[in-house]
Amino acid sequence: MNPAPSLRDLQLWLKWIVTDPRGVEDALRDPTPTVKKYRERYTQPGISHLPWVETSTASSTSRLSIYAEGYFSRILECLENDFSRTKNAIGEEAFTKLVAEYLKVFPSCYTSIDEVGNNFARFVSQFKDFSLPGWVPTLAAFEWSYVEAFYASEPTDSCATWRQEMSAGHPVQFRVHPAVRLLQSDWMLTPILDGAATSASQKSSGLIIYRFDDHVLWEDLDLGFLQILQNLKNEISLEESLSQFQNVDPETVSKNFSHWMEQGILYGTLGNTLDKDENNG
Repeated sequence: MNPAPSLRDLQLWLKWIVTDPRGVEDALRDPTPTVKKYRERYTQPGISHLPWVETSTASSTSRLSIYAEGYFSRILECLENDFSRTKNAIGEEAFTKLVAEYLKVFPSCYTSIDEVGNNFARFVSQFKDFSLPGWVPTLAAFEWSYVEAFYASEPTDSCATWRQEMSAGHPVQFRVHPAVRLLQSDWMLTPILDGAATSASQKSSGLIIYRFDDHVLWEDLDLGFLQILQNLKNEISLEESLSQFQNVDPETVSKNFSHWMEQGILYGTLGNTLDKDENNG
């Protein structure tokens, strides 16, 4: 038997074997696999320390598998919470299989478990091992947008007195709140989100997900107005954005704009003016 490993070496080895997405047995069988992405996550650090975790009452593989299953179960539980509608749509067994395959392609490399679902919707859209309804990737994308909206930071350049500043003739720029997520899809998800249906119909549609009073809300959104908000997110001015939609009813524009301001979807900032003043100073 090799000399006893240092605590650090043993911890690094245990971290690898317990968190390898392939499972303990497959990881032990192939500790240096040829993979293109996340090679360090799949490669055994140094030599095997398997003998040092074996006891007289349980094999090392059995002991390690208990910890590995606990690690996977914790991630599965987190993703079940983040993608509860997706899980309900495809069933528990299919969802568990999906998560297991997802972690092989996108193993957790985050310090916070809240971020582990970052690539899940993209993975679902490309998954081919078994058939999924065509609208499931859009549903997963909606659910991750919901998570992002909840954790997004508040803007640092918001001006609470933008209305007074604009009345005084000062230029005000309107920006989209960092929590806002815009989703355009070929599927109408509203009946599923409302709980009125278990499947989606194929129809081009838009959704806006945003945070208001510490609650995440969502609304259907006309594709033209979705593009206006997307332009604002891309720092295209409101005037230029509206000029692209000359056939839109001005009253409807005004109504939507007022709603966006009331809900905090848009906010006013004097950032450009301040930058100009600093440059002149």
